[in-house]
Amino acid sequence: MKGRVGSLSRLLKQTVEIAAPGVLDRNGHRVPGTYTPYTQSRVVDRQRMARDSKEGRDIVSERQVFIFADIPDLTPDWHVRLPTGYAPRTPPIITVRRVGTRRGHHHMEIMV
Repeated sequence: MKGRVGSLSRLLKQTVEIAAPGVLDRNGHRVPGTYTPYTQSRVVDRQRMARDSKEGRDIVSERQVFIFADIPDLTPDWHVRLPTGYAPRTPPIITVRRVGTRRGHHHMEIMV
């Protein structure tokens, strides 16, 4: 198993920032909290069907974000900031998936 995790960590060389939902602004829109950087991440441009966690409908995800970390409270209400060069830089989160192995948590997949 150690070799597989080592192989994955070599692919996760981007930094993605994640923020919990913050307070409501004066217009009633949710403003992100403080962004936390995750340096063992990877953004992949790939279209996949995903179930929208908020509305329950099928939607096309244009990108997947893989993070080698466990963020237990992460939901589609949170905010993601992609590395420079991606547009949009702060896409809405469609769904979040925690990927595990028999030994426990492995990584997070965020579909945007």
